[in-house]
Order: sequence, then C-alpha cells, then structure tokens
Amino acid sequence: MSKKKLSIQLTASDQATLLANLHSNTTIFLGANIYLNSSGTVTGSATGIIIDNGQGNLVVDGMGVNKVDGQNTVRCFCMSGDGVNVELKNLEITNCNTVIPHKGQTFRF
Repeated sequence: MSKKKLSIQLTASDQATLLANLHSNTTIFLGANIYLNSSGTVTGSATGIIIDNGQGNLVVDGMGVNKVDGQNTVRCFCMSGDGVNVELKNLEITNCNTVIPHKGQTFRF
C-alpha cells in the first residue's frame, strides 16, 4: 500500500503570511497582490521570497488576478537546493530586480 502525500491549501494576503506558509506539499492561493520587502539576502542581493532545501512540491497560485511585486527594490524569488520543486501558477511577477546566474547555474520556467 503506497502512501499518498496530502496537499495543504492555504491563502496568503501579505508577504509575512506567504513566507510563514512555505512548506512542502502546500498550495498557497494569493488573496491579494503581494508587495515585497527584503526578507533576506542571497549572494548580496535583497530577496523577497527565499525557497530552499526541503520546501518541495510547493504551488503559489495567483488565481489569475493577483501578483507578486518587487517594488523595484528586491529580487522577487530565489529558489535553490535539493528537492525544491515550485510551481508558480496564474501569477504575474513584476518590478523585480534580477540576478545573473553563476557559472553552471540555470533557470528553468
């Protein structure tokens, strides 16, 4: 008998709630536009949402009407590490700073 992993469904309407609910096997529905401030620094760049080791099978769903906005001050997302599997769905990502990947790194969308 195989075990099926349950998916938790949550709603986030601000950055703090979104960050608090970044867990594996979770779908987060955005209940409003999320305007980001820095929650940490990755490779010298202020970053709004950091998703790393152990946060696999995560879905962030803007429901076709909500966006994540970096306010031209932060990199919106940094995703790295083993087992990170993130789906950004029905989501507009805007006004984010970018970081060029280091040698050997790639971005896939």
